Amino acid sequence: ATFKVKDNAAFGDSTVKMTLQLKDGSNVEIPVTNNSGKVTVTCKHNFSAWSSTNGTSHARTCSICNQKETGNHAFTNDCDTKCDTCGYTRTITHAYKTTWSSDASGHWHECSVCKDKKDSAAHTPGPAATETSAQTCTTCNYVIQGVLGHTHKPTGDWLSDANSHWHSCSSCSGKVDEAAHAYDNACDEDCNACGYKRTVNHPYATDWSSDKDNHWHACTLWGKQYSVTAHTPGAEATEEAPQVCTVCQYELAPPKNHEHNFSGDYITDADGHRKACKCGLHSETEAHTYDGGTVVKEPTADIAGEKHYTCSTCGYIKKVEVELMIVTVPETSDGTSTEPEGCNSVIGFGEGAVMLLMIACSTFVFTKKRRMDEKHH
Repeated sequence: ATFKVKDNAAFGDSTVKMTLQLKDGSNVEIPVTNNSGKVTVTCKHNFSAWSSTNGTSHARTCSICNQKETGNHAFTNDCDTKCDTCGYTRTITHAYKTTWSSDASGHWHECSVCKDKKDSAAHTPGPAATETSAQTCTTCNYVIQGVLGHTHKPTGDWLSDANSHWHSCSSCSGKVDEAAHAYDNACDEDCNACGYKRTVNHPYATDWSSDKDNHWHACTLWGKQYSVTAHTPGAEATEEAPQVCTVCQYELAPPKNHEHNFSGDYITDADGHRKACKCGLHSETEAHTYDGGTVVKEPTADIAGEKHYTCSTCGYIKKVEVELMIVTVPETSDGTSTEPEGCNSVIGFGEGAVMLLMIACSTFVFTKKRRMDEKHH
């Protein structure tokens, strides 16, 4: 249920009673509990600005319903003079400190509540600062310039102990420029500034380090050389092995280049002769230089002979077959052949032909010799 309030309705509560009757689709009444309620009419206030009513409070009034509201003045702190709500101004008394506050620009008395300042003034410098005393303000004792301190006058070379070095002041004998020793690394023995030499126990390697001239044991941290000694050359380099130092095994000379040594007996074949190097390579093959040859087996009419030619350089023997003996049979005036006396077999090939004797004779008649074109045997 929505109620519309009249414009001139009185502010406040009005009792409202509403009776509700319900029925179902068969027109049977459904029981309903009815309750009374109320409608409250309130003002949408349009208050005026706050205005002070006295030294402790302020008020405002609604222009519609004339309702009045009041409240106490509100200040940020005990030293705040204006009310935060209505702007009322009050008179307060600051709680100024009796001691001076100060900075580099001057000094003042400060309120312990709101930090307000009074009696602000520039410093009044006292006597100039010296090596033993500072310059201060004669009013508030603010230190305008600190103690100058002693100006050392270092003389002589660096003085040092195991931990540091310094110069001595000529006027006060104090230490000037004192500093710890500086080293490049854990194995550096000389201080970079003063030259102080310290004792270092180097962790030398057990293995040798080396170059072309010497070998030594090197510090594992920084490489400092210990026990530098010239190499001790071992056996001269060969084709199979280099020359090394017998102490550190540094290679002093590489293995020699292989030089062929063609020595020993000749290796021969029909093409020529050559010698072998132990590396397996051979010299260039040279042609045989043969002598005039020696007949070691005379040829016959049915068996070839054999002649040997010997190389004068390597002794290689070239065996050459000596051809069968070839003879001709004399011809008669009638064109028939006369068999040489003592022969038991003659093979004839016609008039004027070359005859090959199957030798079984003791007497031969040789008239002329020529090879058969087709080498009949």
